[in-house]
Amino acid sequence: MPKVLFVDLGLEVEAEAGASLLEVARKHGAPTGSHCGGVCACSKCHVYVSGDPETVSGMRDDERDMLDLAARELRPSSRLSCQARLVEGEGLCRVAISEESFRAYLDDHEGDRAALVALWRGRRRG
Repeated sequence: MPKVLFVDLGLEVEAEAGASLLEVARKHGAPTGSHCGGVCACSKCHVYVSGDPETVSGMRDDERDMLDLAARELRPSSRLSCQARLVEGEGLCRVAISEESFRAYLDDHEGDRAALVALWRGRRRG
């Protein structure tokens, strides 16, 4: 079963093969934004993926196009978490949530804002 480590939170979880990184983030409370509902129509679920490269599906053209058009702070490891799906295996997928995605999450979770910002700052420094 694949494992996902949300680096900023120090949160490591097991997840089902075939699940998107956005689905895993939502299930385990990792603050990953998404304004389009996970259909590759925005870039608010932008994350940075590292670790075992065979743990996630390859990038399709529509994901690449959306990242090129809309995402900020692009890196070679940039992915849309709604499109990156876990592949069957035993590897570890390391996920760092982009600032853009975290801010989108905050926009949708106003009541949790103070606690989330404190958590985010603490993890970024630590």
